[in-house]
Amino acid sequence: MIVLNKRPSWNSITFIIARGGASLIDGLAIGRSERLLMAFRKNAQLFDNPLFWFSKPSAWDSVDYIKNPDAVTNTTEPKYTITPIRAGVWELRIDMDADWLDNAKYPVYIDPTIVLQPDATEGYDAILSTHSAHLANNWGGYKFMFLSYYPSYSPCCYFRPIILFNGIPSSGTIISAILSLYIASDYYEEGNAPGTIHRVLRQWGEGDKQGTEADDGECAGYWYMKPNYWTSYGADSIGNDIAASVDPNISLASGYNKWKDIDVSASLQNIIDSGNNYGWLLKRTNDNSYTYTQESFVSSDNTDYDPIYRPKLTIEYEEGGIFIPAKLGALAGKGIINPLATGII
Repeated sequence: MIVLNKRPSWNSITFIIARGGASLIDGLAIGRSERLLMAFRKNAQLFDNPLFWFSKPSAWDSVDYIKNPDAVTNTTEPKYTITPIRAGVWELRIDMDADWLDNAKYPVYIDPTIVLQPDATEGYDAILSTHSAHLANNWGGYKFMFLSYYPSYSPCCYFRPIILFNGIPSSGTIISAILSLYIASDYYEEGNAPGTIHRVLRQWGEGDKQGTEADDGECAGYWYMKPNYWTSYGADSIGNDIAASVDPNISLASGYNKWKDIDVSASLQNIIDSGNNYGWLLKRTNDNSYTYTQESFVSSDNTDYDPIYRPKLTIEYEEGGIFIPAKLGALAGKGIINPLATGII
């Protein structure tokens, strides 16, 4: 969100949208709905999965002191252009109407919401299983990520999502970081089942299998990169495979077809401070009072669901004393938005 406390000297503002490892696109944007637009790879077909989606920029003033673009009369939709600069980098320019700015009641709010949610090529997620039948299997190409707990097995076994977002800030102070996963289905025999999220301490290979044996360089319950073993199967060794959890416990209960937002602010700060980004591992709390539970999250490889349900990471942080709000710092897979304003707000 951009807040203008007075009439600026400029009528346009420019942002640089960068995404590491992206393929060059031609800037083609096709309307999916009145508000939602999508950007596709060059030469993509109409129904191909988009590289990212974004909402049309909107702006509103402080008429009646209501900060809601759907509830005020003096709302405007600025003109916008997206221009490819080089592979994986675009320029978003928002042009405001000069007369509207002249007559608006300040402060004025501008919302250029953008969320990057890459497809299977760009996303980086998998599952680790401690089930004896799946310890050697890779799930890097599977359409779901299971967070499961099976206490009836001896020893009890787990399925654990492991996920990495490249392109996170390399420095700065994290104000807020929320990992959002879409719950496609779940099963609970009783109650709820708390979980924890941990910073991964080893570089791991995503792989492209859907539950078959991992190839060299791919992760599995046995290995972070086959033939290199986790210290404890399923990346369970605190201090070797994963760090102790520093984020709030995950509250998980029955209910699906909805988002699960997980606070990873503290662990993301540790990732930035350490200079090593190996992502996160989700796990159930090891408590035998809970019976069989399973939550299935949509992965970046899922083509059955709309692309807007892919995993995403939304960050608010300060860089050099400049606050970067979440609406301009949304990441997913290997994507990051790095806003660079052209004027002083």
